[in-house]
Parts: sequence; C-alpha cells; structure tokens
Amino acid sequence: MFKTKNNKKNQIKFLNSLDYWESLNLATVLLIPNHKNAEDAYSEALTIVLDRNKMIDLLDKSIHSKLV
Repeated sequence: MFKTKNNKKNQIKFLNSLDYWESLNLATVLLIPNHKNAEDAYSEALTIVLDRNKMIDLLDKSIHSKLV
C-alpha cells in the first residue's frame, strides 16, 4: 500500500514546517478525543509539543486511527 518510510519522512517534514504555536494547536486538537475537555488536552499538549518524537508519534497514531 503506502511506504512507511516515506510517510514518516512526510510527517517529519510537515511537523518541521510548523512553528511552536501551530504545533501546540495541532497537538491539542489531536489530543481532544482522549480527554474530557479541551483544557486537559491543552495541558497535555504543552508537555509534548517540544518533544519532536512524541509529536511524530501523536501525528502517526492520529493518521492511522479508525475514529473516522
């Protein structure tokens, strides 16, 4: 189907194109389904936004989730 290595490269490239605030907003939106409210999601996003590996993992899990 899709090549995982290229997907990771594209995800990293995308995340590198974001500034801090864009990354924080993205992380918050991706975390909202795991929390009761946006404030809790925002608090968790603050802890992972500066960790590139955690951001890549969050994006990858969100892309491959079956919530749609």
